[in-house]
Amino acid sequence: MRQRENQDKLGFRRLDQSNTPCVSGKEAPFRAKVVLAAMLFFATPIFAQRIIYVDDDAVGLETGENWKNGYPDLQDALDDARDVGGCPCEVWVAEGTYKPDRGTGNRLMLYDMMSGVGVYGGFAGCETGREQRIPGMNETILNGDLNGDDDLDLEPTNGCCIALTKYGCEDVTCREAVIDRFSQCERVWDSLCVHVAEELCCELCVPTFCDNSVGLVRALDTDATAVLDGVTMTRAHPRGAPEGFVGGGAFLGRDSDVQVNGCIVRENLWGVSSIQRGAPRITNTLFSRNRAFITMLVSTSSPEISGCQFVDNEGTGLLISDDVVVRDCLFMRNRNGGLALDQVASAVGCTFIDNQAWSGAGASGTGVHTIADCVFLGNRAENSGGAVSINAGLVINSVFVGNKAGREDLLGGASGAAIVGGLGTVAIINSTVFANTAGASVGSGIFTNSIFWANETSNGERAESIQVRGGTGDVLDISYSIVEGWTGDLGGVGNSGVDPMFVDADGPDDIPGTEDDNLRLLPGSPAIKAGDPVGFVGPASDLDGHPRTMCSRRDIGAYEFGIGDYDCDQTVDLWDFSAWDSCASGPEGAPYTEDCKAFDFNTDKLIDLFDFAGFQRLYQIP
Repeated sequence: MRQRENQDKLGFRRLDQSNTPCVSGKEAPFRAKVVLAAMLFFATPIFAQRIIYVDDDAVGLETGENWKNGYPDLQDALDDARDVGGCPCEVWVAEGTYKPDRGTGNRLMLYDMMSGVGVYGGFAGCETGREQRIPGMNETILNGDLNGDDDLDLEPTNGCCIALTKYGCEDVTCREAVIDRFSQCERVWDSLCVHVAEELCCELCVPTFCDNSVGLVRALDTDATAVLDGVTMTRAHPRGAPEGFVGGGAFLGRDSDVQVNGCIVRENLWGVSSIQRGAPRITNTLFSRNRAFITMLVSTSSPEISGCQFVDNEGTGLLISDDVVVRDCLFMRNRNGGLALDQVASAVGCTFIDNQAWSGAGASGTGVHTIADCVFLGNRAENSGGAVSINAGLVINSVFVGNKAGREDLLGGASGAAIVGGLGTVAIINSTVFANTAGASVGSGIFTNSIFWANETSNGERAESIQVRGGTGDVLDISYSIVEGWTGDLGGVGNSGVDPMFVDADGPDDIPGTEDDNLRLLPGSPAIKAGDPVGFVGPASDLDGHPRTMCSRRDIGAYEFGIGDYDCDQTVDLWDFSAWDSCASGPEGAPYTEDCKAFDFNTDKLIDLFDFAGFQRLYQIP
């Protein structure tokens, strides 16, 4: 639905396999994963130092000097870097499976990162330059399944291992151990209790995982020259680690500025990833099918987390605290919420699709948070806050479509399927809230330049109170907004209840809350040039990245109409395109001016055929 291409937005480079002089003979099983390869070419520190080679198929002298004589095990290369020296250096790891125990069965052995050492996976085993690798085809796997007997799809049969069972945990020893850890499990045996049971009573829940490595990769007290790039981390289960053991989970960073890029973290249990203190950089990494209450826990004030994907995890995708901004990430089909925010953490440019939770299925927070330039589609909460549940903060330049909340009896009415506020005030600015059930928003709010339309209860009621609702003692301040069923009883200025006229709000599939929905404005929409005319301070661009004020006055909603409307008459027609030549870029083209921004569909400061194609697609011009 969003106009900016995901690759451009996240800074990915396109693959060019013509630069690859070799292709592994083992790549066939991994071709289905080649879609992930583009994630692994994000800019990372490039060393011009010594290279240590690792290949589990190497048949040479095992000196690490080249591919033929590569070390058969990653730990050999790390020992070389630590003991022999010659670093800063890079460790190049060919496709294959590498286990940290080195065949000993020792669950406590894992790979330790070091400053000055970059570990890069995804090689076929014959490249001469790092840019030639194709990690999505040549997968480097760090595997904690020491016995090779895991079956993640095997369904548990013991009630201790199933959330919200009728009888809870029937194994007395397991039940008491879990309750001793979390007393609330005595009342409700929820997903948290199950994850604790998987740790404390492993043999009842996931017996083949009980002998897996407690951890895979650890970065302690490293600087930013410690790099992990293009590897897959899987099948770690940190149950039963001895007291004082610093490690556990697929990845642990502590007091570290480690750089993690283009990795895959999948099918791990319990403590999957933990980042504590330091200034780590986690970019373009996929977290998928992990069985943990929280897939990645970040408790540090200065990390960078961007371009990551949290998909199909059984717990919360990401829990992050302090003053941290999560940028350009995807949260999809996580079963205990996509993103949990603590203190004043924020989300910018993120997409939330089909996540589930008790409350705040897309994003939830207990502090004051900012949700900016985000899209929420089809998220579902059992209680309230189908998309967002925060105490207070700002929601700006965002779209909410087809989200659902379960408890319509909360506050005697709609339960805020899109946005629920808590103890403070939530300001909703230049956002579009469409077709959410039950209702749109609940709590004290300041609503400006926003659209609330077609939000309804489960029985189809779409009154004003279903679009925006305050509880007892809540204050609603609404201005320059479009609210279905508007009566004027809520006061404010510049408001109306006129159809906002979207391009195709529920998309070609006629289902609101899917990725084909188009909430941009049609020509003639009453939302065009109807936003706050004076005194409003907001972002300079809309959700597409286009200038927020195109024709002297901003529009209502997440998208500005002005793209294509050169003469600002609220339509896009041949009169506008007659000015195309005066703005078109090229060797003889005119300079890029303020007026020409109306033609810059893809915001690249060039007016060309890519922009023309965008007009046709966006406004359905024949």
